[in-house]
Amino acid sequence: MAKQALVIGDATLDITVRSPTLAEPGADHPADITIGPGGQGANVAVRLARLGWTVRLLTVVGTDATGRLLAGWLTDDGVQQVNGGDDTSGLVASIIGRDGERAMLSDRRGLSVDSVEHGLAQMRIAADEWIHLSAYALADPASGDALATAAAGLARSHRLSVGGGSFVADGPVPGRWRNIRPCLSVFDRREAEALAGTSGTAAELASHLASRASATVVVTDGPDGATAGRPDGSTVAGAHEPRVQVVDATGAGDAFTAALIDRLADQPDWALSEVLGTALDAASRHGAAVASLVGAQARIPGEAWVQ
Repeated sequence: MAKQALVIGDATLDITVRSPTLAEPGADHPADITIGPGGQGANVAVRLARLGWTVRLLTVVGTDATGRLLAGWLTDDGVQQVNGGDDTSGLVASIIGRDGERAMLSDRRGLSVDSVEHGLAQMRIAADEWIHLSAYALADPASGDALATAAAGLARSHRLSVGGGSFVADGPVPGRWRNIRPCLSVFDRREAEALAGTSGTAAELASHLASRASATVVVTDGPDGATAGRPDGSTVAGAHEPRVQVVDATGAGDAFTAALIDRLADQPDWALSEVLGTALDAASRHGAAVASLVGAQARIPGEAWVQ
């Protein structure tokens, strides 16, 4: 039987701009411009589906032309959509630099409070269903509190993970994260520093946050790899990310998260060094492969065609 997941987060139309020079007001510069599906929630959902999972995505896909495009792409990858409200869909413009890193201009659409408070209660979440929550949704000013309350009220038999979000220390996410107490968290070093309220290495942050949460916390640090902190404060380091030419880092972290969840889902004891180490290595390879391509959901070698 396929593993099951409910992913909660955004789905967006990504507009990717790659140009050798920065645009100047009044000038016309050549650029490579592409559009494609994105959004942190959708990225994780699609990667899990391509790894053989049965996936539902609670998100906002509008009734506009953008929404019809997004809905079609999600359907093609076998992701069942549960719409969380709003008639218009989100868009993100990614400006890609020479090193493959990007700046994002975001026009996201948050879930409605009703979809969180009533929708989740009616979704009949299976006991063995993995629930992944994007911190972008957790940060939403309208529905973030309701989402945190709903997540905190989930039965302990459910496996809940939280990841990503580009949040800041004085925002709402750190407090909401502490209340939810997920069994797995995946953050980059800047996000981990915001949660911890201090700076440090990936290992230091992973250890600190894992001890605070009494759960596994993974901190990624780009090409320098990822470190998992265990509830007792000890850490497990994964291999450094494979050295690839970074073309577009968009979605690489989400691919890392999906591969990590896939490797840990069947393991009875994540605290074993060999379990976490193997999972981190597989996740790093997955993320690096995505970073070598343009597009948050670009298909990497070996990924299954769902449809």
